[in-house]
Amino acid sequence: HYLLLANFGSSSVTVLRINDDGSVGEQTAFMKHIGHGRDPAFQSKAHPHSIDVSPDNRFAIVSDLGVDKVFVYHFDASTGALSPDQSPFIEAERGGGPRHFVFDSAGKFGYSLHEMSGFVTVMAWDAVNSSFTKVQDSRTLQPNFVGANDSAEIGIHPNGKFLYESNRRFRGPELWVPYSIGVFAIDPTNGTLSEIEQVQPGGTMPRNFAIDPTGSYLFAANELSGNVVLFRIDGN
Repeated sequence: HYLLLANFGSSSVTVLRINDDGSVGEQTAFMKHIGHGRDPAFQSKAHPHSIDVSPDNRFAIVSDLGVDKVFVYHFDASTGALSPDQSPFIEAERGGGPRHFVFDSAGKFGYSLHEMSGFVTVMAWDAVNSSFTKVQDSRTLQPNFVGANDSAEIGIHPNGKFLYESNRRFRGPELWVPYSIGVFAIDPTNGTLSEIEQVQPGGTMPRNFAIDPTGSYLFAANELSGNVVLFRIDGN
């Protein structure tokens, strides 16, 4: 019944009502983020990059690339309101740039992809206290990585066993993999990640990908080469 938006340029978060006929209605919430991060080129002000609703529909998680924070808002599904004004948050590493986020299907863990550092931060979720506890910072890049990185998308396989993320740039002194899709196994008990492989996406700049509902295929959308590459997934 509601449309939730993270507004990168205006440093704000908005909720709009969806009318019965499908049209967009009144604004039910507006939150303004303030602050800046370490990198003056990309973090000169707050940049909410994504907003995701918890599996129980009670919380909205906002990844803010500009201030290196993941905010936790209460979401009222009956009114569309967000609260509180000063939302609690978990801090990312300085210059990490939280971009996209995903809950596991059970709602026990959250996974935050950091665009600039290439980390995936694993966080245990406490729905009673509406708080995260950091469990792991998993690297998606090689330890000898140097240069600029732009991680983009994150997703979990329907069976809950695997996590995927895409890197738009990836360069180290002894390794040149300009673009990749990382595949990680998820520990079923503590939610931690173990890398399985890094796969070249068959094109240039995998800005987005999607997994089909059966979990059999991953579609990698490569922005600069203008192609979508189909991968078969071994879900075992």
